[in-house]
Amino acid sequence: MLNAFREGLRSSWTAKLILSLLLVMAVGGLVLMDTADFWRGGVSRGAVARVAGHDIGFVEFDRFYRSSLRQQSPDRMASPEFREGLAREVLRELTRTRLLAAAARDSGLVITDGLAAQRVREYLQPWVDAGLHEHMALEYALQQLGVSEDMLVHTIKEELATDMMTSALLSVISVPEPLVRDLLQYENETRKGAYLRIARESFRVEEAGEEELRRFHKEARGKWMTPEYRGFSVLVLTPEDIIADIPDLEMIDEDGLREIYETYKDHYTTPETRRVAQAVLETEEAAKAVAAHLKSGREKSLAAAVAREGLENIEILEAEEFTAQTIYPVEITDAVFGMTEKTGIADPVKTPFGWHLVQVLETVPAQVTPFADLRDELRSQWLLEHAAEPMYRRLGELEEMFAGGATVAEAAEFLDMELMRFESVGRDGKNAEGSSVAIKPEKHAARILREVFALKQDEIIRGDLFEMEDGSYVAITIDETVPPVKIDFETVAEDVRKTWVFEEQGRLMRERAAEIEKAVREDGLSFAEAGEKFGLAVKEITPRPRRNQYTPADEKSGLSPEAMTLLFGLEKPGDVAALSAGDDMVVTILTERVLPDMASESGAGLLEDSQITGALLRYMMREDYMQQFVLGLEQKYGVRINEYSFERLYGAQALREAETY
Repeated sequence: MLNAFREGLRSSWTAKLILSLLLVMAVGGLVLMDTADFWRGGVSRGAVARVAGHDIGFVEFDRFYRSSLRQQSPDRMASPEFREGLAREVLRELTRTRLLAAAARDSGLVITDGLAAQRVREYLQPWVDAGLHEHMALEYALQQLGVSEDMLVHTIKEELATDMMTSALLSVISVPEPLVRDLLQYENETRKGAYLRIARESFRVEEAGEEELRRFHKEARGKWMTPEYRGFSVLVLTPEDIIADIPDLEMIDEDGLREIYETYKDHYTTPETRRVAQAVLETEEAAKAVAAHLKSGREKSLAAAVAREGLENIEILEAEEFTAQTIYPVEITDAVFGMTEKTGIADPVKTPFGWHLVQVLETVPAQVTPFADLRDELRSQWLLEHAAEPMYRRLGELEEMFAGGATVAEAAEFLDMELMRFESVGRDGKNAEGSSVAIKPEKHAARILREVFALKQDEIIRGDLFEMEDGSYVAITIDETVPPVKIDFETVAEDVRKTWVFEEQGRLMRERAAEIEKAVREDGLSFAEAGEKFGLAVKEITPRPRRNQYTPADEKSGLSPEAMTLLFGLEKPGDVAALSAGDDMVVTILTERVLPDMASESGAGLLEDSQITGALLRYMMREDYMQQFVLGLEQKYGVRINEYSFERLYGAQALREAETY
């Protein structure tokens, strides 16, 4: 965990070149939440997982998830699938950390207080370097993490013991030389093939009769339905509510917020960003030649300079934004951020992946977020820090009541909290008359609706509790459910007809693809003859290595990426397979596979990369070994995931639905 904190807000995601290498996120548990004796799949309702007999609470998990989320680029965060994947990665690492800590504890590994104290000082060093006394730095760190000093030391000892045990386990892993050679051959295998496209629009479907359309309408599950409406009760618990009940605690003022801002101004500084394009070439001579075209001004872009030099199958990475902490390898970092000019072409750089040319297209200077933009966030953080303990006590009271079968209304009355009731609201926040329902507080309306409709229709929920983005908590009871009903055929007849035509075309395309495959596999026709038989043009796929299957040039020429995916999934020449490609389908045939001869001159050149390949293999073998070891620990100590609640909070579908409100 502390490794991640020491890196601050540095991103753990890198350029496309070595994405497979960066799989480890060092996170761990700090705060255990009190939970009631109500279980879902063996996990308490307030926990995301139970590992080695201890819960990982949603509050604790969400803290690490949001910390990881803040390190990602905006384009990644825009994808619900990416956010779900990140949440699952954080959960995997939290689970793995807990299991390894349990194994280290049982193996008898002992970490001395002196070693733990040294690690604490290392963790506090950035604040000490900024001018804080070590004691003040410790106090601030404890506030930020929301833990006591004893808990911090305990966590550090767990981390140290886990690191020591992991190092001992992995130090014996080695990679046989034949395996390295096999992998080099696999990565550099060259394939040829061909494909044809079956266009949806080429199928003219006869109009279906009304009787058939009515039957299609009736049998279509989940289509042409009225919205589901639900009535529900809500109560909201905010840090402000908690702070107001704490005696002798004054609300922080403007001067206090500004003091925090000035002390930790570095945390609110966005580093310099440079937008770069890269080309990866095989030789230094080729790289210098392409660079010369750009430096002379004869060409403006890498792609144009590469084309002028007459080079083929050159990987060009499109322009992306990087900071000095997010671009990799280090040779590229030095080239990009070592330039004094704000734009231009750097000298060729040698990396394990080839000779790189890096073109800096734009430089955005480092920027400090103004205090005015952070005022609300700083205030919210202060509230969360000071309200944490009494907030957890109140949450424990609510959890106990809900576990005992209380409704939100009953809990609100008993604890003297404000209750809000809403009747017949759809997923879109509108009632049956189409009018928007004013769900308060407005900033939580979308999340509340998502949680309301995430509850299973046939599940009796007396009261359920959820954490909001600002640290508030919302409790919900479903009071009424009005299920969806089928819309009559006459109202949606035109849409039924269009849907029937679309699905019928899809069926015909699949049948045509099967006919083509049969013609090649069983009837003895060549791929070209099969294409001619059905009036389809065959397009050749020129030879290319596995490591460079699809290039920007392919996109310009209209080569289907789905066809390339199929090409490298087939086993032997003559194999044929089909795959959907947007609204159409493609059928691909493999015509040739060529493995490089490692005894030849070109093979000797490949062996120059054997050290890098060996390192990659060793890394993958270590990851596989650790995965198997962790699986064994799961069997020994037990791991249970609250999948139902996880999907409701972090599933891609739930996140996507929330964005539509």
